[in-house]
Amino acid sequence: MCKTKNKHSGFSGSLGFVLAAAGSAVGVGNIWRFPYLCAKDGDGLFLLVYLVLVLTFGFTLLTTDVAIGRRTKQNALNAFGTLHKKWRFLGYLTFLVPTLIMTYYSVIGGWIAKYFAVYLVSAGTQAAQDGFFTSFITSQVSPIVFMLLFLGVDGMASGPSLTFISLSRVFASMGGVGRIVGIVFFLALGFAALTSCVSVMETLVANCMEIFHKSRKEMCAMVGVYSLVTAVTICLGYNVFYFELTLPNGSAAQLLDVMDYISNSFLMPFISLLTSILIGWVIGPKWVIDEVEKNGEHFGRAKLYSVMMRYVVPVVMLILFLTSTGFWNLLFRH
Repeated sequence: MCKTKNKHSGFSGSLGFVLAAAGSAVGVGNIWRFPYLCAKDGDGLFLLVYLVLVLTFGFTLLTTDVAIGRRTKQNALNAFGTLHKKWRFLGYLTFLVPTLIMTYYSVIGGWIAKYFAVYLVSAGTQAAQDGFFTSFITSQVSPIVFMLLFLGVDGMASGPSLTFISLSRVFASMGGVGRIVGIVFFLALGFAALTSCVSVMETLVANCMEIFHKSRKEMCAMVGVYSLVTAVTICLGYNVFYFELTLPNGSAAQLLDVMDYISNSFLMPFISLLTSILIGWVIGPKWVIDEVEKNGEHFGRAKLYSVMMRYVVPVVMLILFLTSTGFWNLLFRH
């Protein structure tokens, strides 16, 4: 850990970088929400569209993010302001995403720890029973205990229901081998949650070091306290602070779902849309291409990148933003 006050922040070490990179590439959200979305939106067709988007838009936006970071040598909080002063607000929106995600990722990690413990000490039949997941998350004590256990290592939405209820029933139907499969699955899911939390925490700590000009140790402590307080609040959102709110996309949401909607359904596609406009039309794709090729490397997909960033990505990201938030139905409802 760094004990000095640095103006520029970085990862705490090679392990922190590896875990943060793994969390960004294969986050718990991919495992937690993907099965539900795939089943809801077309099964194989959804998977095909998903892979196409990853290979096209994923490549375009990833190239853009890497180029911005390498060229400005700043974190997201200051990088966009370095590119264009009037677009500094985009850095603050980007900082808001991990701030919100950190409130509930450790809660989901606690759920995973609970199910891993169940499969470890029993055959997993308890987890497959009706009402097990509901009784667990509505308890005022158990979710907090397992959330704290997870942090020590580091109305429900359909996503958690599929992962923690439906899959538990599938494992139970597999007989003796189901216990082994359940242990391996929730262990892998726990690793995904851990790396995701590391990724989010590294981002928060780095940005807070820039804002408050404090050491990494102090900011780690501050972010840790913030994570603990907000995670306990989210846990109590299923009992003490329980409410149901209908979101613009039509789903009924509790406190965790509201945070997930703001961060994943609203902010992420909105930031990607604004980034594509900034690079595609304000700064220009050539800026990114020059950065990629500045050390003599050849950017073989430069023309494709330019077309994607100027014409395709902004349009598709606008559609994704409107559909993910539910604004599409509100605007074009008959």
